[in-house]
Amino acid sequence: MTDLRRAVDLHLAGNYVAAEERLRSVLRVEPMLPQAHHHLAVVLHAQTQYSDAVRHLTLAAELDPSLPGIHERLENYTWDALGRRSA
Repeated sequence: MTDLRRAVDLHLAGNYVAAEERLRSVLRVEPMLPQAHHHLAVVLHAQTQYSDAVRHLTLAAELDPSLPGIHERLENYTWDALGRRSA
């Protein structure tokens, strides 16, 4: 989990490219880790890669539907991927 924590720290520092690289590395080792998919989705969304963000967030929700805020975030990211926001 140390790599996941480091990726989150990179994201919080605004270093999205490095965070994405670290998260993809984590997922190569643990492809079914919902937290890694969740954080990768957040990083991808921040880089306006909305469709990829939705894909990873959907997988995170399937792996662990109890992740805090996952369903609301998935709805918002889906709207962004479609090019519009709900009111």
